Amino acid sequence: MRVQQDARNPVDDLTSAAKLIAEKIDKDARSRRIWHICIAVGIALVLVIGWQQLQLQQQSRERGLQNREVITRIEEQNKVITDCTSSDGECYRRNQARTAQVLGQVTDNMVIVAGCLRDTRTDAELAACVDRKLAGAG
Repeated sequence: MRVQQDARNPVDDLTSAAKLIAEKIDKDARSRRIWHICIAVGIALVLVIGWQQLQLQQQSRERGLQNREVITRIEEQNKVITDCTSSDGECYRRNQARTAQVLGQVTDNMVIVAGCLRDTRTDAELAACVDRKLAGAG
């Protein structure tokens, strides 16, 4: 007759326990590896975002400097425009004097032409008379 064994073999229990512990350790190691990978990816993302932020700040500084240069040039141009368009500006007074001089010359030339028109009958005679008077021989 065979004797039935109700009790388990203690070696089998130890083997099963060792296998369970090994599986648990293996799962824990895998979990740690996954956790370490996640941390590494997170750190990499933070570094990339930080680097991009620094690049954006540098570009912003450069644009600010370029804008300041443009604003300075525009301010200088505005000063010139204001000087030439306001009655108290030096440019305005200078151009006003030039305009008066040119108008005076035009008026003088019109007087010469009117005087020559009385004494001449052809365009050639008119041109010769105007040339003489402009040359001071009149």
